[in-house]
Amino acid sequence: MIEARRFRWPFIAALLVAAAWTAAPSQAGDEQPRRKLVFWNLFTTGDQHDVITALVQRFNNSNSEYYVEKVDIPYQHIHSKMLPAIAGGTPPDVSIFDRFLVASYAARGAFMPLDDRIRDAGIKGQDFFDAPWGECFYNGQQYAVPYDTDVRVMYYNKTLFREAGLDPERPPRTWSELREYSKKLTKRSTYGGFDQVGFVPIFGNVGALYLYGWQKGAQFTSPDGRQVLLNQPKVVEALAWIGDFVQDYGMQDIMTLSSGFGGDAQHPFISGKVAMIVLDVGELSTIQKYGKGMDWAAAPCPYADDGVPATWSGGFSLVIPHAAGNVEGAWAFSRFILSEPSQRYMATSSNKLPALRAAANDPFFQDSAFWRLAVDQMKYSYYRPITPVGAKVNEEMYRAVDRVVRGKDTPQHALDVATAESQKELDRFLSETGGTPVNWTVVFAVLGGAVCLLVLARARQSYRRIKALSLQRHEALAGYCFAAPAILGLALFTLGPILAALTYSFMHYEILTPGEWVGADNYKRLFTSDRFFLTALWNTLYFTALSVPVSITLSLGLALLLNMNIGGRALYRTCFYVPTVVPAVAGSLLWAWLFNPQYGVINVVLRNLHLPAIPWLTSEYCSKPALIIMGLWGIGGGMIIFLAALQGVPRQLYEAAEIDGAGAWTKFRHVTVPMISPAMFFMLVMGVIGSLQVFTQAYLMTAGGPGDSTLFYVLYLFREAFQNLHMGYAAAMAWVLFLMILVVTGVQFVVAKRWVYYEGARQ
Repeated sequence: MIEARRFRWPFIAALLVAAAWTAAPSQAGDEQPRRKLVFWNLFTTGDQHDVITALVQRFNNSNSEYYVEKVDIPYQHIHSKMLPAIAGGTPPDVSIFDRFLVASYAARGAFMPLDDRIRDAGIKGQDFFDAPWGECFYNGQQYAVPYDTDVRVMYYNKTLFREAGLDPERPPRTWSELREYSKKLTKRSTYGGFDQVGFVPIFGNVGALYLYGWQKGAQFTSPDGRQVLLNQPKVVEALAWIGDFVQDYGMQDIMTLSSGFGGDAQHPFISGKVAMIVLDVGELSTIQKYGKGMDWAAAPCPYADDGVPATWSGGFSLVIPHAAGNVEGAWAFSRFILSEPSQRYMATSSNKLPALRAAANDPFFQDSAFWRLAVDQMKYSYYRPITPVGAKVNEEMYRAVDRVVRGKDTPQHALDVATAESQKELDRFLSETGGTPVNWTVVFAVLGGAVCLLVLARARQSYRRIKALSLQRHEALAGYCFAAPAILGLALFTLGPILAALTYSFMHYEILTPGEWVGADNYKRLFTSDRFFLTALWNTLYFTALSVPVSITLSLGLALLLNMNIGGRALYRTCFYVPTVVPAVAGSLLWAWLFNPQYGVINVVLRNLHLPAIPWLTSEYCSKPALIIMGLWGIGGGMIIFLAALQGVPRQLYEAAEIDGAGAWTKFRHVTVPMISPAMFFMLVMGVIGSLQVFTQAYLMTAGGPGDSTLFYVLYLFREAFQNLHMGYAAAMAWVLFLMILVVTGVQFVVAKRWVYYEGARQ
């Protein structure tokens, strides 16, 4: 044993020395370890993901000072994660970001200005296309550098042109020609809808009114960015043209046709449903992949007969968030992406246009008629107005277009309302709120003190009860000890946020902007000037008033049937219960297909029965009933509760009723209902609470449309909080909903004393 130990220790020591020698620099001049920088990437699939992965690898292989750690975050999440990450002090060092939103976030202090670094690096704006470069500024400072760009062109199907007797080498150039061509390319179906349309101005990537307004020579904001101009005459004329165009075809038939679009396999242009459509040049990848053998071409977007040639560009940028830990590395990576080799590789490998003009001289672009057209159109390309309330302007513009094409408003009035609402939002942002700056130390101290006092008060009450016990004192103390983690968690992670939300409801607060006390202004605005509050409240109450009683009735009826002694009832119970365990997202997507006006099973059955198809999710009159019907898919959960209650009804009560001559209805009314009334009361309370918070179905299936018919309260709250960044206002909405649920539930408990029977309870 001694000899073994003598051998082992020198061996271990030699290994440690060798490891240390290997890990240590062999020469004094060896390079220091490279510094890591975190890069958020929103391209999570497809060619663009492969390209950005390759660019990161190229940078890491060529740079001896920094290396990039890429974190993939889907587009729909990266914007909502950015502000909390910055507020929490854990932002990425650099991120790809939608250029359109740069101004909104920069205005709230989210990004670092890059002017000094750009000047020191000798980077010049004239070396880039105007649209992607100009969109990186806000309030005279540059907060981003362009990653790529695109441009809108009109794709058209040459085969369909020939079938309609049109020259495939002579696409329409003006709005009047576009309308004429569209009529010739449109085909009605046997059931009254469309098999094919020539052109629809609300389809494609037209940016609501932006494209058509620019083609009329309009501007959407004043040069200083302090005034919204959505209702200027040229924009009104553009919207009137869109409305007239759509009304010629019928909005409902157009929406029915569009319900068949979805994903790449049902692409409207590739599937031949739309003969002409305005899309960005990046759609070339989809056409090459799914439209092989298709005879198509591209042309400049047709413009107004009295207007000017115009198109528009979007795309992505690179931003460096405030509080980034490795700013120098982030800028080094950004410069690498801006270099001509990187721009050439990015654009040619992913069917995108480079932001750098010189990269567009690559033979990939110059040897292709399509790409020469795209590069040429950049001289006519605009970009969306730079404003801190761009999301609000977009929202109001789309709503105005929707109301006009549905025949619910005139172009002038719709745009007057859109302008007024957008201007109010802009004025609120640009002007001082007049409130007192929030002292967060005091706020946290007060909230923390309130939570501690509640916990101590409850602990004192529990201590008195335990002290008064003569027996089971140790058991009671042990029980509280075991429950203490849950109680503390409830106080810290439930009660604390509730009180914080109450505090925020009296503030003007947008995460990164300094909070200011505004008193009851959020509540005043909610009840006096918010035109969507009553709409959202009405939609929610309508949904609750219909869905809850229908759901309870069908659940009870199903439970009564499956409580009978019938063969295979266990299988039936399982089949009816299974839908309740299907995730809400999966269920919503499934029902979206079932309700599809063109291909949905429901409408296919109706057509086979020679009945008219129902526009379930495309009509504002059918959308809420459709979501209510979808909710009935989950009645299996209520069925189980009622089954348990029915099986607890004493058999002797039915026998006594039969002796007295009671029939089936009398037994149900005077025996069954009173005995299962606690279960009915539970279903009623939980059903009302759940339906007042309906969100998932509308968010996934209708996005609040059509025509705001499914803009439910919680969906509207979500938009205010995470799209418009009005956290204080959203907190006020949340508290109004909480109080509303509290009152409704309280009334139910009071009324329940009149009809709910608890066996064995004191009367």
